[in-house]
Amino acid sequence: MATRRVVTLSDDLDKKSVAIDTVEWGYGKKWYNADVNEEHQREFYDFMERWVSAGRVVPEPSPARSRTTVDVSHAKVRAYCKAQGIPISDSGRPSVAAIKAYVQAWLDETLPDEFR
Repeated sequence: MATRRVVTLSDDLDKKSVAIDTVEWGYGKKWYNADVNEEHQREFYDFMERWVSAGRVVPEPSPARSRTTVDVSHAKVRAYCKAQGIPISDSGRPSVAAIKAYVQAWLDETLPDEFR
């Protein structure tokens, strides 16, 4: 028998409605994203339009050092956190703290191969 698993993202603002998009933005040298429903998507783009139309497009600065890319699979993060005794839910997106712990272990080269 076949099993079908459906994952539905919820809006990060109201925590109830179904998200239709992930919006991304940068602020203060950090990048953010949020899953949003149609109403919040429209609200975000309407708000940003004023700033985008007044701003300038700038090239992405070259990094002073090379960037490290870490494969952040939710399943791998979840398995690592459970093995380390870090609280994590069995479903949904892992928390920022869980992802940070996983990435830090990767960067510190203490992440066991089974979680890479």
